[in-house]
Amino acid sequence: MKNYKKPVVLFTTIAALSMSTSAFALNEQDFANKLAISIEYMMAQKIEFNNVERKGKNIIITGLKSTGASGKLANALLDTTITFKKVKENKDGSYTAQSASFEDVDFTDEEINVKVNDIIISDILISANPEDNILDMMALYGAIDIGQINISNKGEEIFKIDNISVTNEANSDGSEFVSTYEVNGIYADLSEIEEEEMRADLADFGLTEINAKMYGQGVWSLNEGRLLAKENVIDVKNVGKLNINMDIFGYTLDVVKRMYDDQKSLVGLAIDSPEYDAKTQAMIMTLVSALSFAEFSIRFDDYGITSKVLDFVAKEQGTDKEQLVAGFSMMVPAFLSQFNMPELQAQISNAVSTYLKDPKNIEIKAMPSAPTPIMAFVALASNPASLVEALNVSVSANQ
Repeated sequence: MKNYKKPVVLFTTIAALSMSTSAFALNEQDFANKLAISIEYMMAQKIEFNNVERKGKNIIITGLKSTGASGKLANALLDTTITFKKVKENKDGSYTAQSASFEDVDFTDEEINVKVNDIIISDILISANPEDNILDMMALYGAIDIGQINISNKGEEIFKIDNISVTNEANSDGSEFVSTYEVNGIYADLSEIEEEEMRADLADFGLTEINAKMYGQGVWSLNEGRLLAKENVIDVKNVGKLNINMDIFGYTLDVVKRMYDDQKSLVGLAIDSPEYDAKTQAMIMTLVSALSFAEFSIRFDDYGITSKVLDFVAKEQGTDKEQLVAGFSMMVPAFLSQFNMPELQAQISNAVSTYLKDPKNIEIKAMPSAPTPIMAFVALASNPASLVEALNVSVSANQ
């Protein structure tokens, strides 16, 4: 639960008796309007609803329309019914709802069928004015849960996700947000790839299908302006696990508000328009200019795919894996010598040689001595040696 939310005010018995029962009725249109404003402010997409209906403490919205939606599938996903359960209006004009459930999606176009089941958003807060209370606006939901997603072609399943879960929670004083996500049971049938050569190559690697999962956590500390992304993992069976960690400073509430304010200029623009693209890139540069980089790491743990790739390449070149690895071990330092980075060159050469001989894991880390503005690294991009030194890059294998 979001403990910083303003509680719903309980009217006294005397006040209740002195007012008509109609005064306590939820205003479903006001709820829908404020929901649309929150979505517009957060996602830069203008949302309209065909119909809004109240049934007791529930509010039912049908037929969403978005300025940014394009294509049959996008419009089919919006043409839905959302039931907000146990809606309450707060004293400040905001609303809370226990949950919002979406009707299941079953869409078919040119023999491609998409099904999405059990979409539920929980612990909802609709801000009375997102521009004045950006924290409430960002806390639009506490959790999103989506059941199975299936995509089939001519009746044959080609892609599936068992479930998706996202959480968003603040501590008691609202100074820290913790967000998590999980995507479980990812499946893709690679035998359905149309390009025959690619399909054959993947089969040589033992990849006729993909089975994977994704998960991660982000922690935003408002007082520090710190955004810590911890263990953002893509784990693929029989391939490997990719783990990305990042520590960024400068992501303050003022920066976030400025970004959301800038998004207003995107409302009404088509997502694929040049103007939308130009404004989005300008927003990204504004954000990057405010951020400082503290740490970054990317690690790959091998589940057997590296040896299969080496065997495949060796076969293509008419040699064996040992000779191929030896060749790579000599090529890497020769290539790196042109960048005048002797210390890192030695690290990379040793890590690559160690990994290829016995593939277990390989990791790259960047840990500057103190948080450094990202734009400072951008300025060093034309000087690789200075950039690597400033980033304090290290490479290791099988550790």
